[in-house]
Amino acid sequence: MKTWRADRRDWWPLTKRRFAMMRTDTRAFSGYVSLLLLERMREPLMVTIPDKEVCIADDGYLWLQHFPTGARHIVTSVYNVQRELTRWSIAIVARHYLDAEGLLCYEDLYLTIDVSPQGDIHLLGVADLDQALQKGDVTSVFYEIAWREADHLMLALEEDALPILWQGEEHLEQLLSAL
Repeated sequence: MKTWRADRRDWWPLTKRRFAMMRTDTRAFSGYVSLLLLERMREPLMVTIPDKEVCIADDGYLWLQHFPTGARHIVTSVYNVQRELTRWSIAIVARHYLDAEGLLCYEDLYLTIDVSPQGDIHLLGVADLDQALQKGDVTSVFYEIAWREADHLMLALEEDALPILWQGEEHLEQLLSAL
């Protein structure tokens, strides 16, 4: 499993960034929320979605990440330089936690659900998860956990029953003021 830090401190394509995070406990959402401003990238980060490539990181992009308490996923809302929501990326994780420095980290289980604002949904990373199982980088228990979480989230998305996707604007404004 790859462990990621929400501030992407050690991410090679990112050369300049700003980061803020907060804890929130409301009826609508309980957990941590972080905002990463990608001020300068060495090159844009493109991902292949069936039939096209899309940019998820470039100079001036914002990543608003929700870390719901007790969940095995995190939701990243990607905003372009014009502050337009371009997509959501839901990473399936073994866990997320605060490290010794008090920064958000997560252990990635390879599966990612990509959601466009138009409602297109794609499950990515299936071959990566299968390969990780074969190489022993993921146990069979975490393999099953990843698939159960992905199946649950895909069903919730199809039924428009994942309200976290629509809760970002307020958190975005709060964290922008903290940058």
